[in-house]
Amino acid sequence: MMKWWPKNLTGQTITLLLIALLGSQLFSFLIFSDEQRTALSEQKRKYTLSRIVPVVRLLEETPPAWHERILKATSSGWLKFQLAEQSAVNVSADNPLQRHLVELLDNKAQVWVQVKHKKQVKKRRRSLSWIVAIGLSSGQWLNVKIYRYSRTKPLISSSLISSLFMALAVTAIVIFILRRITHPLVALRVAAEKLGRGENTPPLPETGPADIRQTTHAFNQMNERLQRFVQDRTRLLAAISHDLRTPITILRLRAEFLEETETRDKILATLDEMQAMTEAALAFARDAATEEETRRVDLSALVASLCDDLADMGQDVQFIEEQKHPYACRPLSLKRALRNLIENAERYGKRARVSIEIGETELYINIDDEGPGIQGDKLERVFEPFVRLESSRSRETGGIGLGMSIARSIVRGHGGEIVLNNREGGGLRVIVMLPFLGRA
Repeated sequence: MMKWWPKNLTGQTITLLLIALLGSQLFSFLIFSDEQRTALSEQKRKYTLSRIVPVVRLLEETPPAWHERILKATSSGWLKFQLAEQSAVNVSADNPLQRHLVELLDNKAQVWVQVKHKKQVKKRRRSLSWIVAIGLSSGQWLNVKIYRYSRTKPLISSSLISSLFMALAVTAIVIFILRRITHPLVALRVAAEKLGRGENTPPLPETGPADIRQTTHAFNQMNERLQRFVQDRTRLLAAISHDLRTPITILRLRAEFLEETETRDKILATLDEMQAMTEAALAFARDAATEEETRRVDLSALVASLCDDLADMGQDVQFIEEQKHPYACRPLSLKRALRNLIENAERYGKRARVSIEIGETELYINIDDEGPGIQGDKLERVFEPFVRLESSRSRETGGIGLGMSIARSIVRGHGGEIVLNNREGGGLRVIVMLPFLGRA
C-alpha cells in the first residue's frame, strides 16, 4: 500500500469519496465543456454571418464614397473589414462558414475562407482565427479578419467552487457518520486489548448503528461469560486445594503412629510433597482471585528491585539495564512470574543475567543462565503443572513443578508469552514477550 494512503477507516473512506467526487466532477466538466464549446462556436458563427452579410449588401448598394465610413463603423475589436484589389486568401478549404455565406448572398458573390489553425496562431490575448475574402461586383475584394480572444473561463472557477463546497459538505457528513461507527469500535478495541491482558473490563455502552450495537452486545456477553468461567475455575481450584489439606493432615497423623521404618519415612516424604503442591495450588488460586488493578510502572525499576532482592539473599543475579521503560501492567503478579523465572535460572543455570529490549510491537525481558540448557523436546513440557526435569524428588533442588506454569499463566494474562531458547555456547535464554503499549 502507498505511504500516503491513510490507515484508519475514516481517512480511507474520506479519501475514496473525494477521489470519486473529483473524478465525477471532472468527467461532468469535460462533457459540459465540450457541449458549451460546440454551442458557443455555433452561436459565434451565426453572429459572424449576421455581421458580414449586411456589410456586403451595404457595399453593393451604396456609393464608393461611403465605403470607408461603412467599414470603419462596422469593424470591431474581433471583426475587421477591409477593401482591397486582391483577395487575402490564397487557398480555401470547404467549410460550413463558406457554404453559409454563399447561401446567404444568393450565390452572387465569390467567397473564400481560410481557417487559421491553433498551431499557426501565436499565444496572445487576440489571435487571428479566420480570414474571409468576398468578391464584390465592382471587382474589389472585401477581406474580413475574425479574431479569437483568449479569456479565462468562468466555468472552471464556478465548477471548482461548486466542487469545493460539495467536498466539504460530503466530508462533514462522512466524518459525522464514521465517528458514530468508529468511536464504539475504538472502545471495543481498547476493551479487547484489556481483556487479552487479563484485566477486568466493565460492560461497554451499546451505542451507534444497529450492527455496532449488536457487536458490542456480543462482546459484553463474551466478556461476562469469560470472567464467570475463570472465576468458577479459580474457585474450584481453591476449593479442591483447600479440601485436600484435611485428608493429607489425617494421613500424616496416622503415619506418625507407624513404626520408624523406611516405608514410614517415604510415606511422610510423599505427604510433605503433596502438602507443598496443595499449598502452592492454593496460593496460586488465591492470587488469581485477587483483582489487582493495572497501573503504569517503571518496568526497569521493578525488575532491578527484584534482582537486588535476590542478590541480597545470596543468589548470583544481575540486572543489565539503565534506561527507564514505563509500562502498564499488574506489577505484583508480573513480579511473581519474573521471580519464578529468575530463581529457576539461578538454581539450574548457576547464575542469572536479566536485560530488557524494546521492539516495534513487543517488549522483551531476557533471562540468561549458564546451565546445561533443556533438550528441544522438553522445552514446552516444562510449562506443564507439576512437571520437573530434575530427577530427584527433593524440594531443595527441584521444587514442586508449578513455577513455570504459574509464570506462563501470569504472562499470558498480560497478553504476552514465554519462549525458551538454548543459547549457543551453553545456557538457556528465557524470553518474556509482552505487548508494547507505548512509552509514557
